[in-house]
Amino acid sequence: MIPRHQRPFVLVCQEMAAEVSGGHIFNQRMILEAERSGVPLRALTPNQVLKGEGAEASVFLWDSLDIPLLAASGVTSLQGSHGLFIHFLPFENPLFEAAERLRWRAQFDRVVAQVDFIITTGVNARQRIQGLWPQKPCGLVIPGVSGGFIAARSSLQRSSPRGVAQIATVAGLVPGKRLLPLLEMLAGCPGDWHWHVVSGLSAPAYRNDFIAALKQFNLSQRVTLHDALGQAAMARLLADMDLFAYFSAEEVYGMALAEAAAVGLPIVTTNVGDASLLVEHGKTGWVFQVDDAEGYLQGLKGLILDAGRRASFRVAASSLGVRPASWSESLTSMLEFMEPWR
Repeated sequence: MIPRHQRPFVLVCQEMAAEVSGGHIFNQRMILEAERSGVPLRALTPNQVLKGEGAEASVFLWDSLDIPLLAASGVTSLQGSHGLFIHFLPFENPLFEAAERLRWRAQFDRVVAQVDFIITTGVNARQRIQGLWPQKPCGLVIPGVSGGFIAARSSLQRSSPRGVAQIATVAGLVPGKRLLPLLEMLAGCPGDWHWHVVSGLSAPAYRNDFIAALKQFNLSQRVTLHDALGQAAMARLLADMDLFAYFSAEEVYGMALAEAAAVGLPIVTTNVGDASLLVEHGKTGWVFQVDDAEGYLQGLKGLILDAGRRASFRVAASSLGVRPASWSESLTSMLEFMEPWR
């Protein structure tokens, strides 16, 4: 029998699809970092584990994207220790009807009752989780930021602003990211701007509505849709931007915000996830409450029109010198927290 401390642990998640979310990217980076570091981590799908694969593992870390399956099937009959990796909290999404939020909360309650511990990626989310389920140990694993984003920061120091403000948003074309309302805001913004939307995940109906709105507002030539980009390509794109806009309704952390902050971009964002920790309001960007659409619009307009303010935000972001976590440090944090169960 394999000694317990040498036994692998299993990250239970769906296979990587062509369209990916931030949670998928986190899983992928953890898997790659474990391979690079020689850490005995296996990635299996929920169905594989429920059929008995990975029985030699000491710990199973279940992705919260599979909450409905876990709530229905349960994990109490499986051997080993079990943890829940939470990187979204749908029962806190203000866009959902009350009945849907209650349904999600009931599913989370059922799964949390069965696991030994929880891991999440956001400081603020961890505080909320500890308040909801104080009996469960909850670890914090801040997502890493690839070195290319930090290296790209120097390319933002332009000697003079460009005539057309280049705006970036990295978010799925799904209702919770609120790209349609953001498009409507931009349609009414004065000044010269061009919006780059990088989306690795989309709901077909929402994507169709977004494209229809582009035509309705006659903005097809002022908005560029990018498919999912690799880390290096994403860093190069952000390095060529003037502003990052994020209007999401709910996040646990905000990986896209962390990458934009690492590059040193001025940011206009809603106060979701750890936005208030990644962006210093009034110094490196603007942070507005989720329901403050008017405040957000005014902040966005101001940065589009005021190249001097954008430049001062860039300088402030560079001078803060905050070093984001690396993916190696993220994996180390995860392993250290899980050690009692391994």
